[in-house]
Amino acid sequence: RRHTRCSRDWSSDVCSSDLDILKNNNVYYYDINKMYLYTISHENFIFPNHQGEQLTLNSNEFNEFYNKNKYLRYGLYKCIIKGKPNTYMPASLLNTASWQTHYMLNIALKEGYAVQMIENEINFIYYKKRYNGSTCFNSIKKYILDLINHTKDTKYEKIAKHSYTDFIGLLSSKFKKTQIFKNTEPICLSNYEFNNIKNYNETKTKTSITTNKKENERIFKYNFARINAFLTSYARFHFYNILKTNFNDEEILYINTDAVISTKPLDNKYIGTDIGKFKQIFKDEN
Repeated sequence: RRHTRCSRDWSSDVCSSDLDILKNNNVYYYDINKMYLYTISHENFIFPNHQGEQLTLNSNEFNEFYNKNKYLRYGLYKCIIKGKPNTYMPASLLNTASWQTHYMLNIALKEGYAVQMIENEINFIYYKKRYNGSTCFNSIKKYILDLINHTKDTKYEKIAKHSYTDFIGLLSSKFKKTQIFKNTEPICLSNYEFNNIKNYNETKTKTSITTNKKENERIFKYNFARINAFLTSYARFHFYNILKTNFNDEEILYINTDAVISTKPLDNKYIGTDIGKFKQIFKDEN
């Protein structure tokens, strides 16, 4: 049984039908070691941290540029990917209008899908100025790996292992749509108002708290917020290229964001304990 899931459909755990694959086939199950930490600090990963230029493209312009240059300009495209699902492009990504990164569209085009731009509106956000992941995050990668090694076999080991995903989530965190401001104002109660009350001969104060809502002008808390879509799609694009180099589509039984089950072993040069390398989870050569 072949599984053709993509990130939006892939579950984090192997379901019962996937376990049947492991039991009834001669299979190899591989998982990428700390894929997102590897990706965010990779020398070829680049990302924007500013507002992009909003442009319009028609489908002819899109296809002419790709056919001539064999690549797409860096950015986000509002389009429809047309075709039937396959190993790398599931139904959730197909035949519906959505914003896609150039990384995902490169996969679609390599797989022979047609891309139709949503015309007569802004449909391309181009990011000219970009930053290198290795330059920005290599020191953080080293810190996190040192933290994981330092806490190994302690009660803090699990927290350390999740620290890099928490860090990536923090980069993309958003403000709430509205902010609530609390105003505290003193209310003076004069002696005159209470002159008929025995023993009340001094000024008393109370406070009144009022709340006001204000629409947030900024969506994201940090300038790195745009990294998220490009980080995820670059990781998939990197994973895709490795799989296409090593396997025919028929040899892949199951894939998710960072794992593959195949009927054929992966080349040893991709296997290891370093981040970005594949670790073998399961092997059955019955």
